Amino acid sequence: MSNDYNKDLEVNFDRLDENWRDHSRNYMEWSEKWVNAVAEYDRAKEGLEVVKAEVDMEIRNKDHTKKPTEAAITSMVTTHKNYRAASELLIEANKKANLLKSAKSAFEHHKKALEGLTQLWVNGYWSEPRIPAEAKAKFEKSDYQEKQMKTLNENPRLKRKVVKK
Repeated sequence: MSNDYNKDLEVNFDRLDENWRDHSRNYMEWSEKWVNAVAEYDRAKEGLEVVKAEVDMEIRNKDHTKKPTEAAITSMVTTHKNYRAASELLIEANKKANLLKSAKSAFEHHKKALEGLTQLWVNGYWSEPRIPAEAKAKFEKSDYQEKQMKTLNENPRLKRKVVKK
């Protein structure tokens, strides 16, 4: 299984509206994949139980010179090739279900991220800085800039560099 959910989790800062539009559909798509993976896991678990029962019966029905103990039967079952194959299928199904559960959770975090980014956009986070006219006029009329340039030019560490307006 590839990590193609990463593409669906990407955020385009210039198109928050499209991110919001696609979020519900992507969340539902990955939720369905997770549900299917859980069903696959449940089938694999049931299949493992069936294989275990079949192998157990096969071992018990064999002619043994000495009747095996329960511990011996359990060991023979868990080392049987059919049981090992079914066990491996269960492990892979569990891995897939857990990965998709994490992807589904990532979409919940994606929603929170979109909410935060939308709030930043509404509050003008990416807008051009605006200085109130009153503050701008006060700054331009004061000799603050000239004093600052003079102080910088007199600084011994900056003697080699002349700061210009």
